Amino acid sequence: MTLKAETEKRDAGATITSSEAEVKGKIIEFLWYLKKQGYAPSTIDTYARILKTLYNKGANLYDAESVKKVIAQQDWSKGRKWNVVKAYTLFLKMQGLTWEKPRYKPVEKLPFIPTENEIDELIAGCSKQVSAFLQLLKKLVQDAGKSST
Repeated sequence: MTLKAETEKRDAGATITSSEAEVKGKIIEFLWYLKKQGYAPSTIDTYARILKTLYNKGANLYDAESVKKVIAQQDWSKGRKWNVVKAYTLFLKMQGLTWEKPRYKPVEKLPFIPTENEIDELIAGCSKQVSAFLQLLKKLVQDAGKSST
């Protein structure tokens, strides 16, 4: 599906292309679709920003190849690109369309594990009550580690 780039006059001399208005309408329709499907408000907000970003970077949301090109050109992490692909896939699903998704997968990172010295510095920087609680927690974790070996 291609869009017409006609321009309509607006108040105070402002102009907006009909394709722009159509895309904004489709994004709003998409947000309502996500809400009806039970997606969390934070997910709905994120997916809305993703579609707006794609459009603002020159992607034609009705042309999957155009979207792929825009995603590939961005200096985003693989995880971010993976989220963009998920959002666009849902956008197409709402319209009964599919696409051949590009293959992006987030890089699994190891969690940050503080050293014992860093934990001690954290405990030292807390109030007496919080410090006592963290000291107790540290001791319980150490004792649990010793009993499991």
